[in-house]
Amino acid sequence: MLISTGRQIGALLTFRSKKSVYPKKSKIKGFTLIELMIVIMIIGILSAVAVPQYSSFVGKSKFAELISVTAELKTAVTQCIQDTNTTADCSAGMNRVPENSSISSRYLQEITTVDGTISVTATPELNSLTYVLTPFFDSGDNTTFWTTSGTCIATGHCR
Repeated sequence: MLISTGRQIGALLTFRSKKSVYPKKSKIKGFTLIELMIVIMIIGILSAVAVPQYSSFVGKSKFAELISVTAELKTAVTQCIQDTNTTADCSAGMNRVPENSSISSRYLQEITTVDGTISVTATPELNSLTYVLTPFFDSGDNTTFWTTSGTCIATGHCR
């Protein structure tokens, strides 16, 4: 039978307390170099995709201003065609079709209205894209249909 003395208990306690005396390994805080490189790579990939998309979006929104400028002319030409039953008399300054000089826009280089056809040329800021609206009059139904053409279709700036 073992009889423990106070001295043995004291030695046992001292032995256990020596474990807590040694310094604990401290955890290193922060990021490793590889983690930082991965984050920079992800940001680079995202920006390589996002910047061209944003530029395209800005160009389309600027061109949308030109499309909205033609709405006034399109309405006037449609009324002219309904009144005259032909597109021949629907040029700028005739039969209530506004003069081309009365229409302005920040991105508008030139606009013409001849025989109902509305042609718009954008400024060089928008690569001088063209937008052409051509009316077709159906005298049987007394309706006007519009077709869109120009270089803006190939670039996706208009439909």
